[in-house]
Amino acid sequence: MTASLLDYLEVFPEEILILCLLLLIVEEGLLSRWRIKRLKTRLVTYEAVGETAQDGWAIWDVDQNFLGCSSSFRSLLGIATEKNFSFADMLVSFEEMSSLQEGLNILRRRGTFLLELTVRKTNLQVNVRGIHIIKARKSIFCLWLHDGTLNKRAETQWCEMVQEAERKHAHLLSFLDAIPLPIWHRRPGDLRLDYCNKTYADVAGVNVERVLLEDAPLIPGSAAQAKKLASDALKEKAPQQAMQNSVYHGKSRHHIVHETPFEEGTIGFSLDATESITAKGILERHMAAYVEIFDLLSTAIAIFNADMRLGHFNGAYVRLMGLNEKWLHTFPSFGAVLEELRLKRKLPEVVDFSAYKKEQISLFQTLIESRQDLMHLPNETTLRTIIAPHSLGGLLFLYEDVTDALTLERKYNTLIEVQKETIDRLNEGVSVFSSDNRLKLVNEACGNIWDMTPEDRTLGRHISDFVESIKSTLDYGEDWERFKDNVISNLTDRIPKAGRLLRKNNVMIDFMYTPLPDGTHLHTFVNVTNTCRMEKCICGRFRQQMDDVKIKSKPLRSERAVECV
Repeated sequence: MTASLLDYLEVFPEEILILCLLLLIVEEGLLSRWRIKRLKTRLVTYEAVGETAQDGWAIWDVDQNFLGCSSSFRSLLGIATEKNFSFADMLVSFEEMSSLQEGLNILRRRGTFLLELTVRKTNLQVNVRGIHIIKARKSIFCLWLHDGTLNKRAETQWCEMVQEAERKHAHLLSFLDAIPLPIWHRRPGDLRLDYCNKTYADVAGVNVERVLLEDAPLIPGSAAQAKKLASDALKEKAPQQAMQNSVYHGKSRHHIVHETPFEEGTIGFSLDATESITAKGILERHMAAYVEIFDLLSTAIAIFNADMRLGHFNGAYVRLMGLNEKWLHTFPSFGAVLEELRLKRKLPEVVDFSAYKKEQISLFQTLIESRQDLMHLPNETTLRTIIAPHSLGGLLFLYEDVTDALTLERKYNTLIEVQKETIDRLNEGVSVFSSDNRLKLVNEACGNIWDMTPEDRTLGRHISDFVESIKSTLDYGEDWERFKDNVISNLTDRIPKAGRLLRKNNVMIDFMYTPLPDGTHLHTFVNVTNTCRMEKCICGRFRQQMDDVKIKSKPLRSERAVECV
């Protein structure tokens, strides 16, 4: 097989350079003797340069006399460096001697050849090139050896790399097709589609090949808008996005289309924002409903976001704090609101306001659970304040004017204390039980009447325990439980009644039961022992006097009767 010298020059430029250097050596040999010394110097230099070549070379004359070779030539053929090297040694070094011999015959006809041969000793695959060179009427044969094993190895590695790249490319395409988002690429210039994944084709309603062939848009009728978005991305050198609407299976869909500049063209993808937009609309309606409810509440509400700016307030907050509603709609910071409240005298009077303000601002980072305080204002108004962490970050403030409630509570407590003190000064025993038969009120007179200890008069005790504590003073006969049940029934049946109880020591107690309108039971006890004794004594004396009068009046009536007769 032959090849032109130009082919060799293109494939093996380094080796041709060395060959030219060798030819120059031959030409220098024809010069005069005064240049021999310089020629030897150049010869040494050229041989050193030739030894640096990776490919091996050797030259012979037309009579097959050996002129020289490189160490790499001997190494490829497996011939020792110190051994004499002949043309025959070169021939027998190859398995395909006949092929090489045909190539040498071509050289003699001033041709060239290129063969792929196998070296006997090393079993290497080498590329053998033969060149017939004529210089200054001198003919030489030059053989170049190139290790073909390296080429095959490199070719094998290259094929493996190509296969690996193809495998990764196929894997990448499969990966992109598996993503449930439309993805595409636009080529530069006309911005036509040169790639799209399967999801894009499914949304467009055609196959991938037709999408690329017809440059089909993702959303029908949006081709111009899509290309303009891609053009803007390339022009601005920044990602661009736009909202586009479509009808898919009879339902309206919302898409957020993105275009991002790439090394060549743009990469785009689309997000289905239908659910998020629907959820956002529902959330906005709910928020509007909550705002309407907040405005109807009498409790003042102010919500500060995580950035410590006012996020929401209701009408009660404006009225209670006396703030400018237009200014509040600018959503000022928490610190600015505190300053304004201070000017309006809607904050407690403090010695160091800056420290108070710093403490209030620190609640945004330190408050974990809700807390409740009473805030006393300079105008004698008292506000109940609830501060709670907001679920979305920030704090929730609730204010309620409890001035009237505290005043009423204070008056009520005073009245209760007066009533209690009055009841304690009564000689009658008084006890009040709630609707669940728990002791709510008992005075000292009641305890004295029934010989009760302070523990027996503990509020909250059940009426059964109350009756049990006076068991030792009652004459209940043989069946205590029956007597106890009868007493409890008479004291809680909500039927007004009065009666008398006899204690074991002959102490007589009058009682009265009065059901109250709130479901409670009022009982009064009076020790009438002395009264009964006095009454009995008086009645006895009265009867005795009556008897005396009757005795004295009998003779008088008799005398008068005789006189009449």
